[in-house]
Amino acid sequence: MKPTLRLGTIQKMYCNTCGLKTYHELKEASVRREYELQNEGTPFEDVVWWEGWEYRFWVCQLCSTATLEENYDNAGMASGEDEEPEGISILYPPRARLRPKRVHQFGNQSLRVIYHEVIESFNAGLRTVCTMGLRALLEGICVDMGIEDRKPTWSLEKKLDALAERSLVRKDIVDNLRNLKFMGDDAAHHREAPTEEELMLGIEVVEDLISFLHKESEHQLASGARRLAERRRRDEG
Repeated sequence: MKPTLRLGTIQKMYCNTCGLKTYHELKEASVRREYELQNEGTPFEDVVWWEGWEYRFWVCQLCSTATLEENYDNAGMASGEDEEPEGISILYPPRARLRPKRVHQFGNQSLRVIYHEVIESFNAGLRTVCTMGLRALLEGICVDMGIEDRKPTWSLEKKLDALAERSLVRKDIVDNLRNLKFMGDDAAHHREAPTEEELMLGIEVVEDLISFLHKESEHQLASGARRLAERRRRDEG
């Protein structure tokens, strides 16, 4: 069976790398189909049900990032009546709702890895995993700033206290940053994942914290941490 689209077809779709809709070219396509026959081997042979998959390999015309599209269709029969074909299209990798920022200030590779895993788990809808990663990232940032992972700053709460005690971050901001710890505790111990909005705010706050600790905007960090605290209070109320 031949693909429904010709190679070289140009189609506009969202590109994760470019962060906007761009023109993509179809480079390759493959089709797989399964079906069921009625009265097979007789003059009255007929297809009573079929489903098909078309795999399309698209390449962005701006950045050359590739995307695999899996397009599914079926046409069945129920009680002798034709059903409308059901078309489903899935893109790999999934389209990103959040894109990782180019945070060059990370002191080590492990923090960059955790940060990207946080973004990927958020985009995949894995809220509990994302929350745990966000908590780990916050603790890692504290360690990276010289707050050692041993007594008396063994716990995340003590590390946050040390941020204020060493005048690295204002105390009111630290108090609001504790919401990231509480979100992680709820996910780990009570199986209560935060909302997507809370997670988006949490990710923004951590990004602002990284920037602030490297001599950028304190106002932006304070505003984000305050909005996260207010959102947590609304959801808990």
